[in-house]
Amino acid sequence: MEGRSLVISKQKTAVVCGVPTQVVCTAFSSRILVMVSELGKMGTLVSLEPSSVTRDIGKPVLTTEVLLGKDEPLIHVFTTWWHLCFKKLENRAILLALATKDKSMEVVKTLKKVIQTCQDWDNAGKVTRSNILNNFIEANQGKTAPELEQEFSQGASLFLVRLTTWLRLTYMTGSPLDKLLRSIGVFLSAVSSNRYLIEFLEVGGVLTLLEILALNKIKEEDKKESIKLLQVIANSGRKYKELICESYGVRSIAEFLAKSKSEETQEEVQVLLDSLIHGNPKYQNQVYKGLIALLPCASPKAQQLALQTLRTAQSIIGTTHPSIVDCVLKVLCTMHLEVQYEAIELIKDLVNYDVCPALLKGLVALLIPSFKETSKLQSQIVSDSSVLELTAHLPLFLQQAAAAKAIGLYQHLQKQ
Repeated sequence: MEGRSLVISKQKTAVVCGVPTQVVCTAFSSRILVMVSELGKMGTLVSLEPSSVTRDIGKPVLTTEVLLGKDEPLIHVFTTWWHLCFKKLENRAILLALATKDKSMEVVKTLKKVIQTCQDWDNAGKVTRSNILNNFIEANQGKTAPELEQEFSQGASLFLVRLTTWLRLTYMTGSPLDKLLRSIGVFLSAVSSNRYLIEFLEVGGVLTLLEILALNKIKEEDKKESIKLLQVIANSGRKYKELICESYGVRSIAEFLAKSKSEETQEEVQVLLDSLIHGNPKYQNQVYKGLIALLPCASPKAQQLALQTLRTAQSIIGTTHPSIVDCVLKVLCTMHLEVQYEAIELIKDLVNYDVCPALLKGLVALLIPSFKETSKLQSQIVSDSSVLELTAHLPLFLQQAAAAKAIGLYQHLQKQ
């Protein structure tokens, strides 16, 4: 008990009827202090004491008294209502410090709706929270930020902060995250949602999404939703693209593309990388190098998508990286013709840059198998005449054919 704090305090700022309002709740052992302020001061101080004398069983008489400030009827209504908002007060007294310009019933109803919505979430278990998320997504998908504020009586941020908190508490446990991430997406993708985006980023939203991509225990579908949220963030402007890159995002995204087993998810990753290469001059070279690093990976789909995006990146950057020649030539040995096609298309673009001599030299070299490979092939033919033994050298033959095709296309382009 010595190490346990006897005071529990929570603080939040929300827009109530168009006015930023700060709410602070501090629970002491015998009473609760609630401060509601639009003016940055305590304002009127009111005491509410539950009487031991009751009219009905379980319903104590509530006595209110203004201790400091102007005594108005609505002040007593405010204080009584705050007591009803808290379902587990155990008959504790309330001290309410109220500093608002508008003390109308509209403000009372607005605050009540915001508090009750958040209480439903706070008191719910996993199943109930899943149902709340389902209903929220169904009812609010595609709404604008003003419409969301209207739905939550100008307190949508209070619900968003609960979603982001639940995400940070549960994502490392392997719990299903798709509904939670889609709900956050409703806020971030809403028109005029810049405030929600900033609130999400301030609590480390980008780092959380990137960490989700690296965790093995999280489902592929959840990682796909994480990629979609990163797309929304990247599409919000240059500074947000830079934030993703500064958080080692390019490396995390590229590694996920290489390891992903879902082609649909990989295509979403390509959309994200394409977004990061556009309008991001500070880190476009970092994205470009990340795409080159993807070429040797074991996933044919990742290779294909990386080659496609490299063609776009190459035209934007205008200069080439020395390692691109060797990486592209090695891809030509693939047995996946769609990957080989994209590699040849990239080679057609690269001949217009300073790497053209090195590229042509490499293509010509591929036409002549090395002495080591030729000797190995000859020994196999001598020892066994089975045609199936030549299968191991099929990538070599495909590479030679692709190199010849690329040289032929280059000659055709030069004649034009």
